[in-house]
Amino acid sequence: MTPLVFEEKQQMIKTWAGSLVILLNVVFIGLLMRQLLTAPKTTTLLAYAITLFITLGIFWLFQKATLTTHLTREGITVHYPPFVKEKYFAWSTLSKVYTRNYKPLGEFGGWGYRNNGKSFAYNVSGNFGLQLEFKEEKNILIGSQKQEELAAFIQKLKDEGILADK
Repeated sequence: MTPLVFEEKQQMIKTWAGSLVILLNVVFIGLLMRQLLTAPKTTTLLAYAITLFITLGIFWLFQKATLTTHLTREGITVHYPPFVKEKYFAWSTLSKVYTRNYKPLGEFGGWGYRNNGKSFAYNVSGNFGLQLEFKEEKNILIGSQKQEELAAFIQKLKDEGILADK
């Protein structure tokens, strides 16, 4: 039996939002340096340190936010640090699995690690993903930039009888 594997790694920093964060950080640090050099001596260094800490913290968050998806015949593993530790779901624990288009802003309020009350979304960009439906838990949508490959992989699992075609 040939190995059947789908892997995808998506980084938030490589999206338009990540580029915006980098640009804002550069501008913000530049303004901070200008303020430090021209501000009266009464301005506290603590305020600058806090501002710099928050700016670099946001940059670190975008740098670390990497959505890794690994699908095999047995199940799916998802890792989205720093939001979600590695989680594994066996196909047998799911009632329904399918690919779909979705509206990130309308359904989840945007991209990233999201919860709309009925389901979770782990997405970086785009509007295509893998929908996991559970019998008793909240559903999970995992975003993907490899629409055709993922759809073909899920179809192979269905053709082999690993996933029910519901």
